[in-house]
Amino acid sequence: MPLWPPKSVQQLVLVSFMAAVVPFCIAILSTVQTLSELVANNRNVTRMVVDVSRLGREIQRDVLELERRAFQYVALSDADLAELFERERSILQDKLKALQDRLPPFSASVDALSMSLEDLTLSGTTQDPLLGADENSGEEISDAFNLIGEQERAVQRWLQASIDALLEQKAREADAITDSLILQIGLLVAATLDLLLFFARWIN
Repeated sequence: MPLWPPKSVQQLVLVSFMAAVVPFCIAILSTVQTLSELVANNRNVTRMVVDVSRLGREIQRDVLELERRAFQYVALSDADLAELFERERSILQDKLKALQDRLPPFSASVDALSMSLEDLTLSGTTQDPLLGADENSGEEISDAFNLIGEQERAVQRWLQASIDALLEQKAREADAITDSLILQIGLLVAATLDLLLFFARWIN
């Protein structure tokens, strides 16, 4: 027996109203909070996708620029070009590291490209890339950048696949949250109807 059974229609209406409104207020607050978290999460994911996509385009552009710089050095044997090449290579490797850090899991494609850049020399030797170009340098640089180009394309494929997988995962999470909210609202509606029927018995 309830502690305070309604004894009139007015009391029944008041109790029924409270029984209906309170659960729905709780459901609305819970829904708003959940949707706010979902929106914030989606905003973060969107920002990350934009950042890594931009980084991927920069890496693609920088590889081409590094190749152009290498052939300029082969043609001119200018030490300033060699120093500029080294700075640009270092920046490119930093971008590869940033890309890997922003978008796990570990990528063998990124690691392979970074290692190829690390091993790249302008003179065709492993002693000192600043010594100057010899007659075989152009061919060796061309072969090196053919490999680097293939590895860079592999990085771009990994990047796109990772973005697609991330977006698909977030879509599944959003669907799961939506289903959970629908279930919660359904349970609250059922509980509210039970309460209304329970209190209605005391007026009959």
